[in-house]
Amino acid sequence: MRDYLLLIFSPALWALLFGLAAWILPIIGRIKHKRFSSFSWCCCAIALWMPIVAIHMAVRLDDLAEVRDTIFAYDLAAIVLLIGTALSNIILRNSSKNK
Repeated sequence: MRDYLLLIFSPALWALLFGLAAWILPIIGRIKHKRFSSFSWCCCAIALWMPIVAIHMAVRLDDLAEVRDTIFAYDLAAIVLLIGTALSNIILRNSSKNK
């Protein structure tokens, strides 16, 4: 039972889910002819905040080796998430204006 709780409250899992939502919401908005751009950016912001929570938890547990091992991956994921969210919102917004 404890393992399931750790998985449910894992910041990495929630960051992944919110990051996927940030990329999928503009596509859904394009299909349904609605604007989900602000929700997409909110999901992106929450997904970027979750690794900060994970780092804070590791520091509180005095596990600085984990922070050193994962900080590059967090940086890379943040850049990919921001660029992907911006591109999906810009491309789908421009394609909806053309129609």
